[in-house]
Amino acid sequence: MKRVLILLLSLSIFSLSFAFDIVGGGTYNTHNFDYYIDNEKSSVDEDIKEQISKGYGAYAGMALYLNHNLGIEGGIDWFNSSYKNSDDSFSISQNTFGPYGALKLKVNIPATPFSFDAKAGLIYYMNETTSKGSIGSISFTPGEKYTGMGYVLGAGFNYEIKNGFNINLNGNYRIAKLPLTEIKTISDDNYKKYEGTKKELDLGGMRIGIGLSLEF
Repeated sequence: MKRVLILLLSLSIFSLSFAFDIVGGGTYNTHNFDYYIDNEKSSVDEDIKEQISKGYGAYAGMALYLNHNLGIEGGIDWFNSSYKNSDDSFSISQNTFGPYGALKLKVNIPATPFSFDAKAGLIYYMNETTSKGSIGSISFTPGEKYTGMGYVLGAGFNYEIKNGFNINLNGNYRIAKLPLTEIKTISDDNYKKYEGTKKELDLGGMRIGIGLSLEF
């Protein structure tokens, strides 16, 4: 019991010593969805790329401010997209998830409910791309996993509705060229470590988001 009280007291002192925000919202994402084999770009059918390179997602996190303006934000980012042809004979989808950490600068506009923020950081992306069937000469393996570090640059515009409760619009630019790490084949439905020719998936692109934040 004594340890619990000490922990609660420590957390209380910590929360009083620093300001922090809880953030979260939905996103619309674009991503290059380009394949590279031994650093050479491999073409993807334009009809497929038109759909698979756009999708929706979400984010959630917390920003801890070291002083009035400068802070550290950490959280999770997720987005997905898919393609299906007209007769359902072929489909492909990608699902990407990643924990992130970023330096964040926040500037309040005096005597107004508005503020701006900017951030730069790292994300460890985990992508799974799956497909079923084939279309013409185009076929993909049933499952591929790409993992690796990415970078993000972003900025946001915030409007305080009431007592630290904000609505925000934000945009991020993502750099994420991820190596293939695991693969699933038609003959084996389980993922196995990939050890073939160097292959990468470029998921770099833009993210536009709308969300809410709560300041403490």
